[in-house]
Parts: sequence; structure tokens; C-alpha cells
Amino acid sequence: MDVASSTKTTRDFLKNAEKKGLVESTGYDIPKSFVVMADGRIYLSQYAAKVLKRRTEITIR
Repeated sequence: MDVASSTKTTRDFLKNAEKKGLVESTGYDIPKSFVVMADGRIYLSQYAAKVLKRRTEITIR
């Protein structure tokens, strides 16, 4: 999140999605990453992107 939210484009994207009610947090801690779903919903995650990627690879196998 620190790297991704440092660009104005990403901050604007997340801000607009939040205004539309498309952003949902998955926990109470500061988010470390976010996942954009095909339907436009965005989930803020407390897990790092590497962890989420690894978990999806395990699930797909």
C-alpha cells in the first residue's frame, strides 16, 4: 500500500472507488495491499501482496 498509494493516480482511483462504495476493508489493521475484483470491488488487505499471491497459487494447484 505504501508504494501503490504514493502515486496520485492510485490515490485518486481508490478515493473514487471509496466514494462509490466499492472499497471494503478485510480487517482493522493498516492495509498492506489491495485486491481489485473483476466486478470493480476493491478489498483492502492486511496481508502483503506476496502473501496473497502465494496463497492464490496454492489454491489453484
